[in-house]
Amino acid sequence: MNKFPIVTDYPVPSCVINRLLWKDGKWFYEYLVTNKTDIDVGEAPLYIYGHIQQLTLISNIKKGHLNIKVESMDDLYRLVKKQAEADMEYRKEWIANHPDYYDNVSKLTVKNETQEIEAQHVIDIFEQNEETTTFIVAY
Repeated sequence: MNKFPIVTDYPVPSCVINRLLWKDGKWFYEYLVTNKTDIDVGEAPLYIYGHIQQLTLISNIKKGHLNIKVESMDDLYRLVKKQAEADMEYRKEWIANHPDYYDNVSKLTVKNETQEIEAQHVIDIFEQNEETTTFIVAY
């Protein structure tokens, strides 16, 4: 079993965040993929199972699980991009129906520097200035 990071320039609210990366005045989001096999991504088909948030790969299909086929790193990045888009579409609808959304969400303000955070999920940037950023988060 091994773990490896994938980095996006957008948050994936459904996935558990590993670190926030601050590079050249911009946030990047690091997520850890757990590969429970001795097979590298791209050598043979692997499958994400369980919950998307855990990004866990196995080499066989498990009955009653998610079982999304991953044949390359591009597949993995397309999957998290698609999940991020679905998360944001859902959030957009939720906000439209809950005008007090921004009054009631969990927020975390951090310095603009690479770091691990207490929150498990980063939803979006709420506000940002030259020194700090406030994220909408979930624990």
